[in-house]
Amino acid sequence: PSRGTLVFGRYITESTIEPLNMYPDSFISMYAAGDENAAGDVLSLLSEYETRKESIDVKIINRDRVAGYIIFEDIFGEPSLLVRMEFPRDIYEQGRTGINYLILGIGSLGLLILLIVIPLTDIAGLSRLRKLSAKVDEIGKTGKISERVESTRNDEITSLSQNINNMLNTLQNLYEKEAELSRQVENELNRRVSFMRALVHELRTPLTPVLTTSEMLLERVTDEPDRSMVENVYRGAVRLNKRITELLDFTRSEVGGLEVHLSRMNPLPLIREAVHELEPEALQRKKSIRLEAPEELPDVFGDEDRIKQVLTNLVDNAIKYSVRGDTINVRVTTDSNSVIVEVEDHGPGIEEDDQKKMFTPYFRIQKEMSHTGGLGLGLQLSKNIVELHHGKIWLKSRPGEGSVFGFSIPRDEAESENK
Repeated sequence: PSRGTLVFGRYITESTIEPLNMYPDSFISMYAAGDENAAGDVLSLLSEYETRKESIDVKIINRDRVAGYIIFEDIFGEPSLLVRMEFPRDIYEQGRTGINYLILGIGSLGLLILLIVIPLTDIAGLSRLRKLSAKVDEIGKTGKISERVESTRNDEITSLSQNINNMLNTLQNLYEKEAELSRQVENELNRRVSFMRALVHELRTPLTPVLTTSEMLLERVTDEPDRSMVENVYRGAVRLNKRITELLDFTRSEVGGLEVHLSRMNPLPLIREAVHELEPEALQRKKSIRLEAPEELPDVFGDEDRIKQVLTNLVDNAIKYSVRGDTINVRVTTDSNSVIVEVEDHGPGIEEDDQKKMFTPYFRIQKEMSHTGGLGLGLQLSKNIVELHHGKIWLKSRPGEGSVFGFSIPRDEAESENK
C-alpha cells in the first residue's frame, strides 16, 4: 500500500513441524473462512466470530478429546483462516478427580476402621487396628503417600491394609503423572521462549542496518524533502525495534523470566529524561508534554531502565490517542509509602467495559485499531514490571473526557524509616 508496509514471513518446512510428533494422537487442520465443507464445529465457530470477536477458543469434543481454535484475520479485519488443534483431554483434571475420590476413600476407610473396632474383642486385633488407624492418620497429615501400612498376616485386617496400600499406589502414580505433566508444560514454555528469542534475532538482523544507516543519514542529509523521508524511515525502524523488544519481554514475563535489577535510585532524572526524549514525537504530531514534578523526590528501590520503560510506554500511548493540539500532563507526586506518576491526556476516553480489558495481552480498542500501531502488549508488560517492583498500576477514564494512567513505586525503606 502507498502508506508503506514491511512484511516479514517464514517458510515452514517439514523440519519445522517435526517437533509436533512429540504429541501423539493429536491432529492439526486448517480451514479457509469460506470453506463450506469444513467440520461442523469449525463452521459454528466462524459464524459466531462476527459477534464474539474472540480469536482463540477451546471446546470439549467428547469425554476423551478437546480442541483448540485460532482464527486469523486478513488486513481488513475479516476472518481468513482457522487453525484447529485436537488433543486428548488433559490428564491433570482426570488425575485431580481421581485424587479426590481416593482421599474420600481413605477417609471412609478410616471411619470403617473405627466401626470395626467396636465389636472386636481380641486384644491383638484391636492393637493392630489402632496401629493401622494411626498410620493412615499420619499419612493423611504428612502427605507422604510413598509410605505404606503394614500387611504381614492373612486375615481381614491385612486385606484392609492391602487395599489401603493399593489406593496409595494409585494415588502416588497420579501424583507422578501430574509431576511429569508439569515438567512437560515447563519444557514447552522453555521451547516457546527459545523460539521467540530466535524469532527476535531473525527480525532484528535485517532491522539493524536500517536503524544504523538511517541514523547516519540523518546527520548528513539536510535538504527537504529528503530529510523528512529519512526521518520517516528512522522513526519506523525505531518503532519496529520497540515492538520486537516488547514481544520478547512479554514472552519472558509470561514464563516468569522477566528480570528487574533493583537498587536504590532517584526517579526524578529518568522521568525528566523520558519526557525529554518523547517531546520530538509529540511535536511532530502537533502536541506537547508538560511535566509537573517537585524539585526533589525521595529515593525508590527499583530498576531505572524498567521504570523508564513503563513511563515511556504510558506517555507514548497518550501521544497516540490524544487529539491534535492536546497537552499531555505528566504529574509526579509522593505519599508516605510511594512515588506516584500519572499521565493524563484529553483524548476520546475509554468505555467502562474496555477499561477492564486494558491490561490484558493483545487487547486493543476496536475503533482505534485502524489508525494506531502496536501489538497490545505494552500495558500488560508495564503491569508486570510495576508488580515486580511491588507497586500498583491503574486507569481512570471517562468517555469524551480523556484518560489518566498512573503507577506507583514504593519508596526506599531505609529513607522512609529515617524520615
